[in-house]
Amino acid sequence: MDRIAFLSRLLNDHGCSLDASVISGLALYFDELFFWNRRINLTGALPEEELMAKHLGDTLFLHSSLPGDLKSALDIGTGAGIPGLLFKLLRPSVAMFLVDARRKRISFLKNVITRLELQGVYAEQCLVGEGHVPLRGVFHAFPQKGVELVLSQAVCSIQDFIAMALPLTAATGCMVSMKGPRCREDLNMAEACISRFGLSCEVLQGRNPLNGHERFLIILRPGRSLEV
Repeated sequence: MDRIAFLSRLLNDHGCSLDASVISGLALYFDELFFWNRRINLTGALPEEELMAKHLGDTLFLHSSLPGDLKSALDIGTGAGIPGLLFKLLRPSVAMFLVDARRKRISFLKNVITRLELQGVYAEQCLVGEGHVPLRGVFHAFPQKGVELVLSQAVCSIQDFIAMALPLTAATGCMVSMKGPRCREDLNMAEACISRFGLSCEVLQGRNPLNGHERFLIILRPGRSLEV
């Protein structure tokens, strides 16, 4: 498959525009993903075309929903770099930190980072949260005051995400949990946790621009009100 041609056509057919250099980087990423996926399980069993539309489209929704001046981000449980590495390709200026518990996934990510000659993106195997090595001891470049954006895509409950992400988030930053249509139940279970930590909560509903699937971003920031 000519992935550059496929991605260009997919984006154009859905009214999305990306620079040729970004599309080229995305194509190389997906080339590596499907090559490695034959040896280790990095993604689900979707056909390649569907998988590209799903993961790139979800990341485009995230990209379009966040401020354009973000400088640093962390993706917890990044897996195959989704959404963190894809977000980095869309926003090259963001310093991106990728963490996952599985060494093979990190090996894949480091290979892609090298192949794409990316700067300002770091991938390490580690666990995040109380009782584990602080990320400032894992990444020498991790900001002392935390990152501006902490991401997670359906890795854990919102309560668990808050416990992991809050100590790593800058005072003026935000935490974003990417969820599907059943997020309301999870959010209701997290309401007491959100209130206890004095967070504000914005639920942003939208659609993946490449396949039309309904998506939700749970955006948590320091504050007092709970807006659900």
